[in-house]
Amino acid sequence: VSGLERPENIMCRLRLFYECSDGSMGFAEHVM
Repeated sequence: VSGLERPENIMCRLRLFYECSDGSMGFAEHVM
């Protein structure tokens, strides 16, 4: 995934994912 290469993309995606899925905390932790 090209987005994973850029930290900015990760933050943007993480924020979107986190806001969209509050129950998916595991994903956020994995990315961090």
